[in-house]
Amino acid sequence: MNVEQALEKAILLGKQQVLRAIGVDVARQLEAVDRLLFEIDRTEAFRQAPAQPTITNQEAWDESFRKNGESFPHVFRCALNWARLMEGAIAQGATVASCHEECRSFALHGEPTDYTTMADALLKECWLHGNELRKVD
Repeated sequence: MNVEQALEKAILLGKQQVLRAIGVDVARQLEAVDRLLFEIDRTEAFRQAPAQPTITNQEAWDESFRKNGESFPHVFRCALNWARLMEGAIAQGATVASCHEECRSFALHGEPTDYTTMADALLKECWLHGNELRKVD
């Protein structure tokens, strides 16, 4: 390999490194845009949701909270938020079947997946649309 070929190879390698760096930077920017859009959608969903969901089996809710509220307070918060978001979507014409996934994603964003199972069971037992939520599974 002569000097000219070595120089061309170095330039090519340099271009590849720059392209890789740009690709990483673009990927990070796209991830940031996705996160921002998610937060905008999430904020709008909460804005349209009622302040409190309709808990129809308050006795079961209270009993579950008495037993588990101290150990798992976030599960109850997540369940309330999930129900609120679904009620907001239902008020806009959605069905439980059509909105439960997105609403769950908004309500449980960043929470452990175990919370989903516990919140789901709680809503099926205590929430106004619990019977419809059972049918989604």
